[in-house]
Amino acid sequence: SFVYLATDKGIFRTKNLGQNWEHCLNNNHVFSSIITVNSASTILTCCYDNGNGKIFLSNDFGVTWTQTLSLGYEIVTLFKTENVIYAGTNGAGVYKSTNNGLNWSQTPLYDENVNSITAYGSTVFAGTMNNGVLKSTDYGQTWSRSLNITDLIFTVAAHGNYIFAGDRKSTRLKEC
Repeated sequence: SFVYLATDKGIFRTKNLGQNWEHCLNNNHVFSSIITVNSASTILTCCYDNGNGKIFLSNDFGVTWTQTLSLGYEIVTLFKTENVIYAGTNGAGVYKSTNNGLNWSQTPLYDENVNSITAYGSTVFAGTMNNGVLKSTDYGQTWSRSLNITDLIFTVAAHGNYIFAGDRKSTRLKEC
């Protein structure tokens, strides 16, 4: 199996625990996310290239890639639940895919800077630039404030029935 690495020079992969790396997606500035979709051979990545955020899909371990989304906004994070993949953007909120990244639709959270996405069960959490942590209990159809903070949230994570949110000063914790 492969290990993938996102860099500012593209996507690299290794079969031998990092002894040798090969380029598998060139000429794109990759920001943060590589996720496995439904098998080890199917992966998604997001990047920012010439002013556009893009999502690329590979069904063959990164040998070939298909662009499945292009926006005039940076796409900074990807997160997969059991049935839905979410993409967080700087300025265009959250997009989602219900068919393993082939097609995308914008959720009603359309004008946010979203730095991080996580989920606990069917509840999705988005760490935002200006509105703290927002949550959706209906797969992104509606969003509401989760923690009583409006700080810049860099990252959100879920563990057990707790949600963690990292801001500039500390990590906040809330039971889901």
